[in-house]
Amino acid sequence: MVGACLVVAGRLAAQNAAAPPSSALPPLSAPPVENVQLLTNPGFEEPDTGWRFAEWVQREGASDKRVAASTVYSPDVIHTGRTALCFDHSMVGPERLLGLRQVLTREQLAPYDGRRFRVSAWFWLAKGPPYYQGTLCVRQWNGVAPGPFGGTALPIGGSQGEWFYCAREFDFRLADTQRADVNVWLPNVPEVSQAPRIFVDDAQLEVLADPPLNVELLCGTTVFQPDDRLPVRVEVAEAVWQQALTGLRWNVTTPDGLRSLAEGDATLSAPTSLAEVRLPRLADGSYAVRFALGRAAGERTHEVLIPFRRATGPFAR
Repeated sequence: MVGACLVVAGRLAAQNAAAPPSSALPPLSAPPVENVQLLTNPGFEEPDTGWRFAEWVQREGASDKRVAASTVYSPDVIHTGRTALCFDHSMVGPERLLGLRQVLTREQLAPYDGRRFRVSAWFWLAKGPPYYQGTLCVRQWNGVAPGPFGGTALPIGGSQGEWFYCAREFDFRLADTQRADVNVWLPNVPEVSQAPRIFVDDAQLEVLADPPLNVELLCGTTVFQPDDRLPVRVEVAEAVWQQALTGLRWNVTTPDGLRSLAEGDATLSAPTSLAEVRLPRLADGSYAVRFALGRAAGERTHEVLIPFRRATGPFAR
């Protein structure tokens, strides 16, 4: 017999748990979550819409819409849609930096103060060195200081002939922000014969929607023998909580979530709860816990799959 201990708002709640023989589970019922896209023309489908091109050091005849022939909308390599943005460093000198920027106003950003953001883009290196790296960043400006006072930056790059996804999540604080911009900066390389040709597609700045059910592991993703409890924090979105979806179901499963090794349920008394799932006897390896909400026995809505590893610890007997 396997038990589940659920602590809700500081009190021990009733629970039921059992360890049946390994049994099949239906596919996860996880409806897509709709995030808010803040950028215009994120897929580079409409030339001269949303984005400004940049080159540093600036050359005569360049503009923020077209940097000579070095930055163009191209159908040659695409991640989605009809076109991506192509940066061809063979058209510029070795010290040049090609870039891309979209500006957001304070009015556009203010409704999302304190929310979780994700900046991301897809990158393809068509030619150049074996590996190449540029920068994807968000900068916040207050209109007073000469430089940005906040934001985030991450490397964007990869090796030739493959799409690479680059993304970072961060908490957005409006504070004194008067404007912000999303940028891709792609430097040239010293060796002229290896001047990179790069495609960027699906650059996004998203406000992440609150998931209906969020479960966070509190002690990392590895549970060491002989520990037999997996502590988690369970958060139910307010709109879902108002639907009286207060029943929490869980299954300890194989990594794909499709075969149950143990199961249990409990009734939540608050949208934010702390739970301890007691684990069955497991060999070292990869597993998952599958959580779902429901009103009646067997109902599964808003499911999430949380992976973890079982490993032999220093105190195992």
